[in-house]
Amino acid sequence: MKKADKKTRDALLRGLKGLKEMQEDMEAKRARGIWKDIKPGSTLIEALSILKKDEVDSIRKAYEFQGMSSLKKAEMALEVSMLVPHSFEKMLHRLDQERYDLLKRIIQSDGFLILDHDFSTKKLTTLMTRCLVFGSSHNGQKALVVPQELQECFRKLDGPALHKIINRNTEWIMLTNGLHYYYGVMSSKARIETIERLVSDPLDIREYSSVIHESMDYYKRISFSSAYGYKDTRVMYEEKLEKRNQADYYPFTKKQLMEAGKENHFDATPEMIEFLAFIDYFYDMEDERLIEIAKKVITMINQEHSLEYVLDYLQSFLEIPSKEVFEQLTDRLINVWNNTRIWVLKGYTPIEIRLKAENKQPVNVMNQAAPSKVNVMNQAAPSKEEDLNSKKTGRNDACPCGSGKKYNHCCGRN
Repeated sequence: MKKADKKTRDALLRGLKGLKEMQEDMEAKRARGIWKDIKPGSTLIEALSILKKDEVDSIRKAYEFQGMSSLKKAEMALEVSMLVPHSFEKMLHRLDQERYDLLKRIIQSDGFLILDHDFSTKKLTTLMTRCLVFGSSHNGQKALVVPQELQECFRKLDGPALHKIINRNTEWIMLTNGLHYYYGVMSSKARIETIERLVSDPLDIREYSSVIHESMDYYKRISFSSAYGYKDTRVMYEEKLEKRNQADYYPFTKKQLMEAGKENHFDATPEMIEFLAFIDYFYDMEDERLIEIAKKVITMINQEHSLEYVLDYLQSFLEIPSKEVFEQLTDRLINVWNNTRIWVLKGYTPIEIRLKAENKQPVNVMNQAAPSKVNVMNQAAPSKEEDLNSKKTGRNDACPCGSGKKYNHCCGRN
């Protein structure tokens, strides 16, 4: 390993850490500003009057109200308060089960639900922009608020017809998120055909697009792609995925995709569980931290970082006590790597591709040819031996085991 390469990776890791801290600071600032002094029983105009002009304008844009951008805040708030109730049904028809359940729960609490736990600032911002739910910090209590007029609208529209739409939207959103979790990007034609097959019903493309667009801001799972329409938010270079092999997408079941479409999902393969158990044994971490590591490792594998890069990430917060532990950690990481469903392989794992190539079986249900063995080996994680041999450690360099000693005073001793 060249020192320049190590310096570049270290600088990148430090940059990512700094970016995370900056994002956390911005998130904290937004969190403080989103909770307003909105009283129980407030009307829509009373809630809007407390907002800043740019917040009211965001609601106007979400509802596509025209001819108001030049108005003063009070004038815009009044116009929006009169128009939103007439367009509220259209907004309700874009919700899924989570947002519908939240809205109904608040309304069942007379429009003022006192919180006993933290609520996502990003989600609340999205709900407020759609004029669905407002955040209140009244008399020292944080609460979620639905203004009186919108409570009345909801009660009139709530029923079997709305429930059917909510169920449909929930399937659309979870299947779309699940597909992009496994494939990164997917052609619009293939995505639509897959969803229509799984739900056994033709898609209304305009309705589908509206529902997915609304879910993007709320869940932050997918974003717009100029080439594909949508992409997983973890995809950094979609042009790389455009060049992937011509094999068909791995044929996931509806159940698998619905599971992958859930928020905070990660593939808990036996290899990943063993990897996390190994880390937990040595470092006694909280479950949330272990899940964070798992998700980060899966993301780095899909983003085609090297094995050495992933190990550098792990060593940035894990103190490796010995060479033996480092080797065991590397072995388990390689097992995770070769059993991870990878975007560039269209949802297949390197092991599946290798076995199909060795057995001369088709890679997919469409009977297309499997990639060559050369390509298969390029997709698999490098071996532990290759990784260790790439680390040309000098006698006076820090020992790679993480002990803090010089190499010749630690693992490099004769």
